[in-house]
Amino acid sequence: MAPTALTFGEFQADRGSRVVTCPGRTITLSPREFGLLEALLERPGIPLSRLQLRERLYGEGREILGNPVQVHVHNVRAKLGVDVIRTIRGMGYVINRSARPPGH
Repeated sequence: MAPTALTFGEFQADRGSRVVTCPGRTITLSPREFGLLEALLERPGIPLSRLQLRERLYGEGREILGNPVQVHVHNVRAKLGVDVIRTIRGMGYVINRSARPPGH
């Protein structure tokens, strides 16, 4: 059974409530934003491509227009801080396990 809480840096992500906590703050993510974060946390240090993340969020083989993964990455960074998700050019995205909330 997967743990209900995932910890990274000063953050803790609760799978049940889709809430992320850090010292002094509680941040609610949309289901897809949390799904993106969860996918990255399940494979720490391993970059996930946009295609892998899109299939995780929307289902395999489903045709999706636009750049929804980039939109979700942008939204998570806006809520949790720009250094939470790192972009690895040509490979995809990876979680920054030592991420700190903005202002800390």
